[in-house]
Amino acid sequence: MIVFIFFCLVLCFVFTSKSTDISVLQQPTAAAAAAAAAGAAAAAAVAAAATAAAAAAAAETAAVCITLQQNQQQGDAAAEAAALAVATVAAVAAAAAAGGSSSSSSSSSNFLLLFLLSCGAQEVLLLSVAAAAATAQQQQQQQVGLYMHQQEQQQQQQQVLLLYTAAHLHQQQQQQQQQEQQQQQQQQQEQQQQPIPLLLLQQQQQQHHLPPQQQHPHHQQHQHQQRQQQQQQQQQQQEQQQQQQTKQYYINSNEPQ
Repeated sequence: MIVFIFFCLVLCFVFTSKSTDISVLQQPTAAAAAAAAAGAAAAAAVAAAATAAAAAAAAETAAVCITLQQNQQQGDAAAEAAALAVATVAAVAAAAAAGGSSSSSSSSSNFLLLFLLSCGAQEVLLLSVAAAAATAQQQQQQQVGLYMHQQEQQQQQQQVLLLYTAAHLHQQQQQQQQQEQQQQQQQQQEQQQQPIPLLLLQQQQQQHHLPPQQQHPHHQQHQHQQRQQQQQQQQQQQEQQQQQQTKQYYINSNEPQ
């Protein structure tokens, strides 16, 4: 874009210089000399001002381009464009300074050069500002992306920790259930392996060790029946003994002496 503007301005400068030379040749000699002197003075002043402005703009733009190149690699394209614009503006300024005092017709071209210099400086500054804004935006996006990536990693770590904790608790519960089942199975096997009389003896011992209030009513009735049976057996034994003694007495009394 800058090159196109520069090309158009150069064409305008060429046509303007030709028309000015023709008009100057047609004027009288005294007026031409006075106009030439005034034009030379004005051209020299304008060229000096244009050169100073171009040098200042070139120095500022070069500093901005160097800063952009040091800060971010992606600003290389913008820096190269700015450097090219600065070089073009400097070349135009040098040409204006060199040809400013050659003829009186360069006054109008100097104004065009000043316009070109101002446009070039503005373009360079716009490019520099755009490159700096793009770099800052990209850095901000990178920081936001890094923050989001860190948040995702933290969430994944928390999920993994929760899953591990849940699996560990589930495994502990299963182990406890297995231990309880094994204990119950062992107790059942021990009870099955014990002989029945031993079990009954243990139950009777436990019932005998209990106080009378805690004994079962059926057990108390069974004890009472056992006592009655024992008493009846004792009575029967006593009767049998008496009968045997009586028989023996009769036998002894009937024997001949």
